[in-house]
Amino acid sequence: MIRNIFVRRACVPAVLVMLSLAGCSRGVAWMDKQDQEMPLVQRAAARAAEGDVESAIRLYMKALDQVPGAARAHLDLAFLLQDTRKDYIGAIYHYHRYLDLRPDTEKRALVEERVRKAEQMFVADIAGPDRMADKVEALERENEVLHVQVGELRKRVIQRTSAVVTPEAEAVEAQQAAAAVTRPVHIAGRAAAVNTYQVKRGDTLTSIAADIYGDGNRWKEIQMANSDILGNASQVKVGQILVLP
Repeated sequence: MIRNIFVRRACVPAVLVMLSLAGCSRGVAWMDKQDQEMPLVQRAAARAAEGDVESAIRLYMKALDQVPGAARAHLDLAFLLQDTRKDYIGAIYHYHRYLDLRPDTEKRALVEERVRKAEQMFVADIAGPDRMADKVEALERENEVLHVQVGELRKRVIQRTSAVVTPEAEAVEAQQAAAAVTRPVHIAGRAAAVNTYQVKRGDTLTSIAADIYGDGNRWKEIQMANSDILGNASQVKVGQILVLP
C-alpha cells in the first residue's frame, strides 16, 4: 500500500509537467483567438477579405491604439503592410511586436522569415538602379539650386554692409525678390544648363507654363520635372524654385 502511494505521488509531478506544456501550447493559440475576436479586429479582417485594404489597416491601427498588447492584430497588420502597401518598415515593426508579445509562438520561424524578406525588399526598393539614379539627380539639382540661392543671399549681405540702403532701393529689392526669375543652373551630368523659376504669389503651374512657353497645357512638363519637390501634386508655394524643362 505504501509503495502504491509512493508511485502515485511520483507520477503527479510528471502529469503536472505534461499538462503545463499542453497548456502553454494552447495558450498562444487561445490568446491569438481572443485578439481576433475583438470587434475592431473582426471588422478589419472583414474589410481585408473584401479587398478594402486601406480601411482594414486603419481599423487594425485603431484596435492597437485601444489595446496595444493585441499581438495577433500586430501580426495581421504586418501581413497587410508587407503584401499590399509595400510598407516594409511598418511591417517589420509589427512583426517584432508580435514576437515580443508571443515569444513562445509556434509561428516564430514563419514570422522571422517574413521579417527577413521584408528587409530584403526594403533594401531593393531604395537601392534599385533606376530609383537611385533619380534620387541622385534630384539631389544634385536641389544642391545646385541651393548654391544659387546662397550666392544671391551673400551678394545682398555684402551690398547691405557696404552701402547705405535707401527706402527706394529696398522697395526695388523687395520687388525683384518677389518677381519670377529664370536663370541658368548647371546640373551635374547634363550637357547644358537648365533654367529655374521662382514661384510668386498667385502662380499656378498652368499660369507658369503659359508665361514661359505660351501654352498653359504644358504645366504637366513642369510638374514632372519637379516631382522630387512636388510629388504628384499640382500646387506650388511662393518662393519654391522650379526647374524648367
